[in-house]
Amino acid sequence: MALSPLWAPPQCSAQAVAVNAVALTADDLLRDASLWGGSVSLRFRLRDGSLAIYLGSEWASGDHTATGVPCAGLIPPGGCAPEQVRDESRLRTGDVGAAFRVLGNAGASLAVTADLLAGSVRRESRGLTSGRSLSAEKRMWGGRVGAESRWQPWEGTPRDVQLGISYGELRPFSSDVVIDGYTPFDHAMRVRRIVFGATWRFSGAH
Repeated sequence: MALSPLWAPPQCSAQAVAVNAVALTADDLLRDASLWGGSVSLRFRLRDGSLAIYLGSEWASGDHTATGVPCAGLIPPGGCAPEQVRDESRLRTGDVGAAFRVLGNAGASLAVTADLLAGSVRRESRGLTSGRSLSAEKRMWGGRVGAESRWQPWEGTPRDVQLGISYGELRPFSSDVVIDGYTPFDHAMRVRRIVFGATWRFSGAH
């Protein structure tokens, strides 16, 4: 009888692809509104199915109108008056994470999740009266924790419905030393997130 070596890694293969709609809020992006977008991920389950590793990509954008000053730098007094400003924001990230099932089975389950992510944020602000504009972009990294529920509404089909919530923080890879410049992303940013979508399991996955 052949014995498996003790150092053999757990058997793991890509078993599902998940597509989700995403709604999130992030400090310093849209203070009074949400960003909307989507995400795609590949999921790899370990032997007993209680642990899943996933790789994903996510994008979200939105706009918001408020009163502000669309100028930065050394501006003469009175040279840039407050006006209605439209902020257009975008967040793109890639992540690697894990989901640990704490309740349920293959038909319905609840799991806690943890992710590491990296990506970029961008915001463009344009004065609706003057036409002046400001823009900023920064590469960020961070992490988040959350929970997700999954259930199989159509028995015998390879599709699951999922709902997840998470909370995390993004930090800049580096800070800019700019006097009187427009640097809105030079500090940590809290991110709150809700996802809703579906998972398609490959043949033989549980």
